[in-house]
Amino acid sequence: MFESEPSPQSSEATSDTPPGASSRPGERHLIPWGQRAELELHASAAALTLTPLPEGEKPYLVAHGPVEVQVRERGSSTSVELNIRESGFWSFLWRSMPQVELFLPANAKARLKLDAGTVRVAGLKDCELDVTTDAGTADVRDVHGKLTLRTSAGSIFGQRVGGTFDVQAAAGSVKLDVDALTPGEHRFVSQMGAVDVRLVPGLDVSIEARTSLGSVRNSYPSRPGAPTLLRLETDLGSVRVRESHKPGREADGEDRHGWEHDARRWQRQTERWQRRAEHHAERWARSGDGRPPWAGHGRPPEPRPTTAGIPDEELRRVLQLVSEGKVSVEDAEKLLRAMQR
Repeated sequence: MFESEPSPQSSEATSDTPPGASSRPGERHLIPWGQRAELELHASAAALTLTPLPEGEKPYLVAHGPVEVQVRERGSSTSVELNIRESGFWSFLWRSMPQVELFLPANAKARLKLDAGTVRVAGLKDCELDVTTDAGTADVRDVHGKLTLRTSAGSIFGQRVGGTFDVQAAAGSVKLDVDALTPGEHRFVSQMGAVDVRLVPGLDVSIEARTSLGSVRNSYPSRPGAPTLLRLETDLGSVRVRESHKPGREADGEDRHGWEHDARRWQRQTERWQRRAEHHAERWARSGDGRPPWAGHGRPPEPRPTTAGIPDEELRRVLQLVSEGKVSVEDAEKLLRAMQR
């Protein structure tokens, strides 16, 4: 295990602070890095930011808050373990999570696994990135390479991303703005949640989209037999494929807001969904006998509901309830029927 040292970058806020990084003092830990280096990082709970290494620096990370950092070499691979020092429920709250800034070469090969928390990645090129969160959100911006993004309970967001994609969200939404696709198959999957992908104009792509319970809207040109195959699917939710903004729009100011602005916006949106989900659950609790007010007595089983006429936002709120275990799938179906009346 390598000893930590005070971080000259984190002891004082500078104009070079990476987007989403903290300006609070922290501990700096060097990361051994060879020609064929690969990083494996595991964190019990953290807010992790990964950005390209400053010129002339060796790979390192800066940890803020009550977190214990262990760095070990295993052949060509470097293992990093992050554990919260204090125990207790408060440690898992968003604002109380340790913040970790990770600085690697832009073409790094890295595998990041979080039990809880968020991962933000920006500025990597020709990288090989594997990000997994059990409960949390993955945000990527200006990242190109071989991208594997998975979350069990949370959403995946991205802007100006490209390369090869294998994206899966068990309970959460997938929203990506893609500017490049390498030939081959790409997968965007959500078991419960919306899949929304925007593609840069002019891609030669074949698109296959499906949903078991929801709507499919594809306004992007699809050519059967194209060298690039895009598969989008969700079991419960909507699938949408469309064209992203035309080149030059960003210069006109449509995308002038930075990484931190988008992260705050996504966080506020998630909080709104949570509040509405709690509101629906509270209505059920007030129904008298604990059952939804639309529950019938002695009626034949109703057919499975569709999502016709239900706004995507409302659907996501119901999915949030299901993903948190507050309602069963059967009760969620009853709620969808009620929302269509």
